Amino acid sequence: MRVQLGLTLVVLAPAMAFAQPAEPPPDPNGQGSGSASADDPRIRELVDKEIARIMTERAAKEAADKAQHEADQGGSKPNPGEVIGQSGFFDTRIAFTLTNENVLVQPGDTIPSVPGFRFGVPNSLGVLFFDNYDTRYSGFETLSHVVAYRDFHSGHLDAESALVVRVNELSGTNIQLTDDGSYISLSSWKDPSHKDPTRVSLTAFPVSFFRS
Repeated sequence: MRVQLGLTLVVLAPAMAFAQPAEPPPDPNGQGSGSASADDPRIRELVDKEIARIMTERAAKEAADKAQHEADQGGSKPNPGEVIGQSGFFDTRIAFTLTNENVLVQPGDTIPSVPGFRFGVPNSLGVLFFDNYDTRYSGFETLSHVVAYRDFHSGHLDAESALVVRVNELSGTNIQLTDDGSYISLSSWKDPSHKDPTRVSLTAFPVSFFRS
């Protein structure tokens, strides 16, 4: 019985091996799997063209949106030879100082006297020698700057100037007006569109180039 079973297994094993599926023979007409590989370059080309079209449309839309945004923000572009510019106030400081140099004394107890709580600049008892040593301002100023700026551009020539006046209110009856950077500048640009930064410039300060 055991010998018969062993012979049966030996006979069935080669039959199962020959029964395994084999790869299909190649198509003599060149059809089948070879056609799919032949179409790959065409598919890739179509995909690349579609991606290029989408990117081009997106770039055009972004450029149009940017131009519209700049037009909304800056208005129309000035014509060559037109004088443009803006004027106004900047660096404005309004100081409200509640002062009491010494809350432990009464008015007249010290020299100089401490008047008590008040709005105003403190006296020598309330300002130390190293306060604001690195700036020309004390920190208690009420001041502003008035600027009138103009620019003229025509071809290679570019001219601009600005009148800058510092308005410093020293007290209720004393307002100081000083120059704080007025200038005039003439430039000759190599490229009229200013894409090339090469230029020859002359800048003059009507009052002084030293700043106090």
